Amino acid sequence: MSNRELALRTMLRILVVVALCLGTATFILGFFPGYEVYRRDIFVETRDVVEHWNWFLGMLVLYLAPGAIIWRKPSIGYALVWSLWTMAVTMVVFVATFDLGDWSIRTVHLWPSSLFTFLMLALVFLLIAIMPIACGVFWWVTRDRPQPPVLPTARLVKPRA
Repeated sequence: MSNRELALRTMLRILVVVALCLGTATFILGFFPGYEVYRRDIFVETRDVVEHWNWFLGMLVLYLAPGAIIWRKPSIGYALVWSLWTMAVTMVVFVATFDLGDWSIRTVHLWPSSLFTFLMLALVFLLIAIMPIACGVFWWVTRDRPQPPVLPTARLVKPRA
């Protein structure tokens, strides 16, 4: 295995591990209380950050499944496909979960909700932006460069006088 392949494998596996850690942290944080619900300034209930954990787990599996392929066969092409896959899944999740909510209630966001949002945005940003940028920089740094042509050496010849 060449140094380039070893460096590529290491970089991609580090990105997969970071994505897996972010996904695991958001899944665990999803069980924390995230919102206090008030109706006309009267406390009603406290809701979890993620109300349907099984749907959220399915979404995380869709986000992180290509990481198993990249772990097995590290390749820049697979990493870029993972980024495109994440864009598609993000659009589907956004459309599927779009809800304006009940306008008669007021919610107060607790710190687990804010941290959950930050971690999910970090995961999506890692997969959509950082992954292609890291692959592009890696390719640029390790690309095969053509050798400059060897020019003949110029010599000064004394004129005969």
